[in-house]
Amino acid sequence: MAPREFHHRLVLVGAMGLKPPEGDIFDQAIVSYLDYARAGFHDQQAFTRIYGDVTTDQLVDWDLCREMCFRIAWKPYMYSQTLPHLLGGVRAPALIVWGDDDKVVPKSAGESYAALLPKARLVTVQAAGHCVEMEQAGRARYAGQRLHRRELADRRATIGQGGNHVCHVLHRAADVDLSGRYRA
Repeated sequence: MAPREFHHRLVLVGAMGLKPPEGDIFDQAIVSYLDYARAGFHDQQAFTRIYGDVTTDQLVDWDLCREMCFRIAWKPYMYSQTLPHLLGGVRAPALIVWGDDDKVVPKSAGESYAALLPKARLVTVQAAGHCVEMEQAGRARYAGQRLHRRELADRRATIGQGGNHVCHVLHRAADVDLSGRYRA
């Protein structure tokens, strides 16, 4: 159980973990590494901007990631049977970000998160697939900033010690330059 003074925000972007009430989580075991990575994008040109020509080293890295994913999230596939019962205890405000063209995790899973988390808000990002934070980094970051501003307005106070945190899951979006490539 988290200490009571733990007052961070939670951001879930296309999150697995709940069994979707409608549709299925895309099974990465039945497609190639490249096809699975491409399925995360609404716009295949965005995939190319971010990954360029996929190298053998990148394919090896994706294979290792897939193997680890299978090891930790296989039984059952990509969801937890206990998670729905635990989410009601989360006290942090939550932003659920979903791409309108997510082919990996159905939006019904995002709707379930929004219904089960007491202080949750679901935002759908247009022209985005599962990899919202890479494909539409600016829109994803904007959604996180709006949550932060709304929280501040609701409390009519400043965050205090932490300064101006924006949901740190979306900080990865800040590491993408305008060309869509990750900065080191």
